[in-house]
Amino acid sequence: MPGMKLGLFLAVFSRVPLLHCFVVHVGEDARAGTVIASAHGSASCTLEQVISPRFARDFLRVDAAAGTASLSDSPGCESLLSNPFVVHAVADCTSAGVAGVKLRHLVVSRYLVHVRGSRCACRPRRREKWDMEVVSLLQAPGLQVGCLEVGAGLFRVRDVLPGARTPGLSCNVTGAAVSFTEEWLVISAPLCFQDGSLLEFDLHCAGKVAQGRGGSTHVRWHLGQGPFRQRYLEKLLWRTAEHSESGLLSRRKRSANVNPQFQPPMYQVSVPENKAAGTSVVLLRAVDPDEGEAGRLDYFIEALFDSRSNNLFAVDTESGLVSTVEELDRETKDTHVFRVTAVDHGTPRRSAMATLTITVSDTNDHDPVFEQQDYKESVRENLEIGYEVLTVRATDGDAPINGNILYRILNSNGSNDVFEIDSRSGVIRTRGPVDRETVESYVLLVEANDQGRVPGPRSATATVHIVVEDDNDNAPQFSEKRYIVQVPEDLAPNTEILQVTATDQDRGSNAVVHFSIMSGNTRGQFYIDAQTGKMDLVSQLDYEMNKEYTLRIRAQDGGRPPLSNISGLVTVQVLDVNDNAPIFVSTPFQATVLENVPIGYSVIHIQAVDADSGDNSRLAYRLTETTPNFPFTVNNSTGWIIVAAELDRESLDFYNFGQLYACLTCRGR
Repeated sequence: MPGMKLGLFLAVFSRVPLLHCFVVHVGEDARAGTVIASAHGSASCTLEQVISPRFARDFLRVDAAAGTASLSDSPGCESLLSNPFVVHAVADCTSAGVAGVKLRHLVVSRYLVHVRGSRCACRPRRREKWDMEVVSLLQAPGLQVGCLEVGAGLFRVRDVLPGARTPGLSCNVTGAAVSFTEEWLVISAPLCFQDGSLLEFDLHCAGKVAQGRGGSTHVRWHLGQGPFRQRYLEKLLWRTAEHSESGLLSRRKRSANVNPQFQPPMYQVSVPENKAAGTSVVLLRAVDPDEGEAGRLDYFIEALFDSRSNNLFAVDTESGLVSTVEELDRETKDTHVFRVTAVDHGTPRRSAMATLTITVSDTNDHDPVFEQQDYKESVRENLEIGYEVLTVRATDGDAPINGNILYRILNSNGSNDVFEIDSRSGVIRTRGPVDRETVESYVLLVEANDQGRVPGPRSATATVHIVVEDDNDNAPQFSEKRYIVQVPEDLAPNTEILQVTATDQDRGSNAVVHFSIMSGNTRGQFYIDAQTGKMDLVSQLDYEMNKEYTLRIRAQDGGRPPLSNISGLVTVQVLDVNDNAPIFVSTPFQATVLENVPIGYSVIHIQAVDADSGDNSRLAYRLTETTPNFPFTVNNSTGWIIVAAELDRESLDFYNFGQLYACLTCRGR
């Protein structure tokens, strides 16, 4: 019998759309033993069958003795293929009617179970028009019931409805010759039963009916007479279903379950990277021409090429909405390809397949990165304009639209204006003269900007160090235009008399200066040290032979080729030393004088010369080897011998002066 009723129920029920049902709410951590469905009213009922989704069987158990379906374990959200889900309870109930007539009831109840929790996704379902459907058969032992009189009570409603045990139930009847009076279904018009026919009516009750449910309950009721046997019930219910357009027991002509079809068969969508988990991507839609459960679809996706995609996207099995599971990174993976499957609930289950390609669109979430944070380069000075110094390069992990890098020099003012950068290639060139003697090194701050649009451009900087290498472009320069030195003529040879200095603005060997005497040293009396510029006297000087020397000095650097400066002049002035004695122009001097010349008479001019100069050549005359009262004297400046006393030839006619000396007045000799 249970197998009969279950098979019959499945046959007539499989094509009914869901419109309404009992609603049960449980938490994802609900304890075992929580009742989901109950088949017991006040009458004697046996729970024949509980029909539930395959996934729900892992946490549901049926207690036939208690007439309940309850939780065997907590319904974890991760195990739910749909939420809410439907549970059907099929019960066989017996109740007593009037005049000893018994009634057997086939009660089908539908429960819509919602699992609540922070990790549970819940999608509202369509509600069925009726919560329950009941087939009640009157049975009189050994006879047909025939007709029932007006006012006759059939049975108490709360004896049949599960959970409706609270007094005060209020119901309304629509569409039949019965009415509801004080919890009883009562004949309100003459009613005669025909063999193999059922009276249909709707019962709408207000009050608590199912466990935990308040509000209203809608019941589709079928009333008839006959044996409660499999063959009779099957014949009766199929005949009723063929002529009914609604209800759990309605049955339209069934056609073969048709495969669903995707429209379109290929999906290509784009989703931005870095969006929060749960971002909607695409709504998959397949069409199934079947009705009822056979036309209800579940959607599934499976990565085709890279299993990592399965961890990044999920699909709502009922709605077909594909959403992200976590933030996406285009630079890690920019394309995800899935096989999409839509499976119906017909018998046998049919499916359709499509391809979903998800392209992760780029967001400008990467800064440009230079190949080096610090660039170092050396260049020669005096480069031509446009010389390529070096190339800086930066890369950007974003797509080209957000990675179109442009370069610029941030500190291009001042001395750095001699360089420029190509904004596209990053090549740094000279745009002005580079002179090491003006600026020895440069520090450029280069920026790379990716020109990104969403959310905006990003940039990075690198430092470029440029050292200018020396070029031998400067000749040595003497510290003085002319060097003048005074050297006594008696200075000993190999004595230093002067140091010539010259500097070169270049660097290294280009700045090393060597000295040499170019001219004026014809007799080789002077020597200059090539490294130090110290000048020595080589041989004795003679003032009387050469009073001054003019030497031309060359300063030459160590460059290749070398640069020279021959403008250095050294004037050596020889200082006189009193190294020459006076010499009389003739000797002996003789003169004749009359004895009667007056005193002061100039007798003879004595002359002497001295090769020296200055004070060393100024002479003073005096007479030597004379006797007292000698009648002659000499003018010490002019050398004239004059009469100093009266002369008397008769007394002495000849005078011999001996020697005359001339000497310097300053030093005397």
